[in-house]
Formats: sequence, C-alpha cells, structure tokens
Amino acid sequence: RVALTAHVGAPAALPLPEPDEHLDLRGVRVDGAAHAVLRFQGRSYVALPEGVRRIQIEYAPGSDTASLSFPLRPARVEFAGSGWQAEGIDESRLLSETLNFSRTEAEEASAGQDGAEAARPPDRASQQFPPFVHVQRNIDLDLDWSVTTEVRRVAPVEGGFSLSIPVLAGEHVTTPAVKVQDGHALAVFAANTPAAFWTSRLDRTETLELVAPPLSERAETWRVAVSPSWHLEWNGVPVTFADEGGRQVIFAFHPLPGERLTLTVTQPDKVEGSVLAIDRVTLWSEIGQHASDYNLDFTLRASQGGEHRIALPPGLEVLDVQRGGVRLNLQARDERLSLPVSPGTNDYTLRLRRQGDIGPIAASPAIDLGLPAANVFLHTTLSGQRWVLATGGPAVGPAVLYWGELLAALAVAFLLAYSGWASLGYREWFLLVLGFSTFSWLTLMVIALWLIVIDWRVRAVSCAGWPPLKFNAMQAGIAALTVFMLERLVAAIPAGLLGAPDMRISAPGPGDLNWFADQSGPLLPVAKALSLPIWVYRLLMLAWALWLAYILIRWLGRGLAAWQRHGYWKKIDLKCRRTKKPHSGDAAGEKTST
Repeated sequence: RVALTAHVGAPAALPLPEPDEHLDLRGVRVDGAAHAVLRFQGRSYVALPEGVRRIQIEYAPGSDTASLSFPLRPARVEFAGSGWQAEGIDESRLLSETLNFSRTEAEEASAGQDGAEAARPPDRASQQFPPFVHVQRNIDLDLDWSVTTEVRRVAPVEGGFSLSIPVLAGEHVTTPAVKVQDGHALAVFAANTPAAFWTSRLDRTETLELVAPPLSERAETWRVAVSPSWHLEWNGVPVTFADEGGRQVIFAFHPLPGERLTLTVTQPDKVEGSVLAIDRVTLWSEIGQHASDYNLDFTLRASQGGEHRIALPPGLEVLDVQRGGVRLNLQARDERLSLPVSPGTNDYTLRLRRQGDIGPIAASPAIDLGLPAANVFLHTTLSGQRWVLATGGPAVGPAVLYWGELLAALAVAFLLAYSGWASLGYREWFLLVLGFSTFSWLTLMVIALWLIVIDWRVRAVSCAGWPPLKFNAMQAGIAALTVFMLERLVAAIPAGLLGAPDMRISAPGPGDLNWFADQSGPLLPVAKALSLPIWVYRLLMLAWALWLAYILIRWLGRGLAAWQRHGYWKKIDLKCRRTKKPHSGDAAGEKTST
C-alpha cells in the first residue's frame, strides 16, 4: 500500500508511481473514495481537485522483489512496511526516481507455511539476485592526483538498487550527488541505469595500497595513469596492459579476489637545463669551382628573450640573415654573429659564401652554434666537373662502394690470370678491370668470357673430329659471341670516355652527398669529400682506351686464327645413295639364256 499526500494548487492530473512487471495495480482511492485511473502514453494519472489530497494505492506483488518508479519525485518518503525491506531511501529522501522492495527471509518462510504463496497471481515467478557490480578505479597521477570511479551493474539486469562502495585511503569524493559515509560512497542505480560515476581528489602519498574484495561482493579493475613528473613502481599484482602512446603512461591491473597492490610513487630528481635549445639544424653546401655558397637553417627554442651568438670560421661572408622569414640587418663582427632571440620558437636562415677555388678536399664550414644541437642534416652538392673518390663526416652518411667492388674484381682477375684459362697476364687482366669498373661491369664480363672461349678453341684438338653439325654449331656460337662483344665495346667505350664515372655512391641524386647526426656539440660536424677534376678521369680513360684498341687488334687476330683452326666450316652431305633395281624383262632374259 502506498499513501501519497498531494498539495494541489489547481485542478491537475497527478502521475502515479509506475510499478514494474512484478506488481499488479489493484485499486486507487482519493480521500477514502475509489477513484478512476487514466492511462495516457504509458503512464497512469488521477484527476485531483484543488486542496490537500490523500491518495491510497494498492498493489499485489507477484514476486519476492519489486520496484516503483516515481515520475514526480516526492519531497519526503517514509517506509513503514514489515516483512519487506526498501532500498533507495536515505534520510527520508529518494536517492533516485526508483524505490526497490525485496521480501525478507522470515517473511518468505512464514508465507510458505501459511500458504500465502497461493494468493499470488499465477504464472508469475522470478529469481532474486543480490546486487553485483564491476568497479573500475581510474587513478590519475598528474600534477594533481585524482580518481574517477565507474561502477557498472552486472546483476540484476533490471530494477533499481543501491550499493555502498569503499573509497581509497586519502580519497575525497567531489561529486555533489554522491553521498559518502564511514568511508563508503553510495552508488545508486535507477531501474534502467547501467552505471554510476563519481570523481574524487586523492591525497599525495609515497605508497598507495589497493585490495581486491571477495568476488561475492563485486569485481574490481584498476587503471593508473602516470605523467612524466612521477615514477611508479608496483608490487603484488602483475600489469596486464600498458599504453605508452600518449602524454601519460597507463597501467592496468586485473586483481584476483583478495590480492593486494602496492604502488610506490616517487618524483624524479630535477635536472637543471638551459634556457636555450637547438632542435634542428640543416646546412646546405654548394661547392663551386671558384666559390661556395652555404645555407644554414636552424630552430632555436628559448624560455626567455635576449641575444645568442654564433661563431663563423675565417673567410665566411654573411650575405643574408632571416628569422621567421623576416630579414634582419645583421653583419658579423670579429667572426661572430649576434642573433636576437624571442621567447618561444625561433627559426633562423643564414646565407653564407666563401671565395676560393675548390681543392682536392671539399669540406663544409665548421660553424660554432654556441649550443649543443640535435637532428643535424648536412647536404653537400659538388660541381659536375669533379670526380668523387671518398667521403667523410658523421657516421650516418654516403659511402663510396666502388672500392670494395674493385677489390673483389681484382681478386677475380688474379684468379683468372693464375688459372691460365686465357692467354692474358696479370697486368692485362688488371688493366681490363680498372678500365671497365667505372662504367660497365657487363662489358668486362663479356670480354672475359670471349677471351676464355678463344683460348679454349686454340687448345681444343678433339673438335677436329666432331660431326659437322656439332662443329658448325660451335663455330656459329663463337662468331655470335664475338659480334656481341664488339657491340658492347662500341656502346660502352664512348660512354666511358665522355660520361661521368660511376663510383657507386650511396646517396640520392647525382652529386648530392647527405649526412645526418642525431646529436652534436656546439661545433657542427664537418662533411668532407675527396675529389679530382673530371678531366683527370677522362685523360686516364683516353690512355686506357688507346691501350684497349691496340690490344684488341691482337686479340681479334688471334681469335680469327683460332676460329679457322681445323677449318672454319664443315660441309654437311644431305644426299642419300639409291640402289638400282633390275627390270623384270632383264631378269627373264637372263634366265632364258642360261
């Protein structure tokens, strides 16, 4: 039975409490008289005249649990029932819009003995489950420590209930709607509420302990987010998840019932830092025949304004200085350049030049930035009239792979000369390798194969007795190999004389040399390149080509003589002899005469 006292200022329709499926509405009385109930859009209403009215509602329970939902929450609630207990009332106020009832065990036993169960409506049965929830505590260890508690219902699936959840030591709940008493926060679930939340402030402490409750009460998981300002150590429960992708590191713990987690939080020692830092440096060097231009770009972060000086090596002229794309009228004095610094990020661009002819060793300028730098990129472009022989600089940079390939090729040439497969000495094999190594390894391999085949033809005495078809196939193969070798020579020699040598430099783009250093001191690392004028290479190639032309005539004469040895072609007789058959007349005449 529900008794409502309504103060009505004007005639109105009062929404009645909505029962769940376990309650049946039996009747409604207003001021002691039976009253009609209006159903509209799924809700029940009673029409009330002006004045103070008393409404009595009677329900019949069909289960050991039931709930009432109040569309219009009453200002004061009193529970005076026996054999039942009500949940959702605190200090005569509803914690939510739902009031839950459950039959006590004593009432259930007496109802069974007295046969009161027969009075319940038929086909109405339910099971009563004690509330069970999953609690996730999100602990945030930042400049200010906080806890966000999320309580999700597991059972019952429907209906409202309330549950006391213990708070952590040093936790102070800041959500106004959540009541905290004796170290417990009251989680209130309405009929269709899936979860309850509250936020708290957490006192800073060196050690924080969390204990998992028995599984009969609730299940808990703990997530700890740690900012870089703190160092966290844990003991007792292993980490099941760690996320380091964001600004904070998040650790997740899934304890078993009764397990204890001890968190030890310490603050790392502070390290004094500079007010200036250089995050990125890029130096572009264009080395010309008579002058070299340099572009220096670097990013400087500052926590306070002022000036910053950089030192330039002797002979370096300042052409232009810009900060953030704005030109600054600055010049170097005593080989030092003072740059204005503003708080925040400063992007500087310097154009520099050095007059003078290029030498065998081209190097980028050793500029003193006055601060250690990070992410240093060095890009050097040499003139197309230079022959790069070697490079030097930071560990991550270009490499001239030619010398390793040449060493391997000379070793193969030594083995060929030692084997005697071809009538070439060590010097001739070495000269062949040196000449072709800078522009065409394929042509070198074709010539080496041709020389080995020609010498084999000279020594092959048994081929004179070969059948015509096999012998002619050998001769045709040697002739085809000779034509292919000459074609490769005609195509490769001009490229070697007029083109640039291929030194197998592991750097993108012709003539571009790139280096990288993740860190450097105040003095920028120097990128170097050992080179010679391109005419030196072409002069050497011309001398080598003349030698090759001279020796090639001798090789071709020897090859022709070898090809003609034992004959250069054998005739294949395709005619078949036929046996003459005697005529029948001749045979008969011969027989008659006999």
